[in-house]
Amino acid sequence: MTHTDGDHIGKNGEFEKAMMHPAEFDYYRAKGGNNAEAIWEGDMIDLGNYRFRVILIPGHTPGSIALLEENTGLLISGDSIGRMPIYMFNAGRNIDAYIESMKKLDDIKGFTKILTSHGELLQERSIIHELIEAAEAIRKGEVLGEKPERDLPCLLYRYKEVAFLYNP
Repeated sequence: MTHTDGDHIGKNGEFEKAMMHPAEFDYYRAKGGNNAEAIWEGDMIDLGNYRFRVILIPGHTPGSIALLEENTGLLISGDSIGRMPIYMFNAGRNIDAYIESMKKLDDIKGFTKILTSHGELLQERSIIHELIEAAEAIRKGEVLGEKPERDLPCLLYRYKEVAFLYNP
């Protein structure tokens, strides 16, 4: 799995093992998960017709990963990329690590499309530049936050076509 937010782990107990980066283990176990198996940067996950390379992209969560399938040019990003607000509040979220992770992905060749987890699921890789710009502008105080519609311990920061829920 790309990370262990609650909406991504709900049915994991039905599997023999749930593969994730070890930085996610504590949170996963605190939510009752007991079938975690470590995967690391550079590991390959072979699903027969598809082979995914694990890329560590901390920021959204400490052990967030992306999965790159170079033969199809597809990157699976979990919640780290998307047009829905990126959650960057609560324990383990780190906007500086997020920016570095997005720059890392931007430097990787071999994908043209990104499969996200929420909202409009298929995105062009150009969204990465927009997310980097947005996160850097938020960090520098160049974007003003507004109260989100839901009662959350953060502010909503909008930038061009992307947004972050962030608690500085």
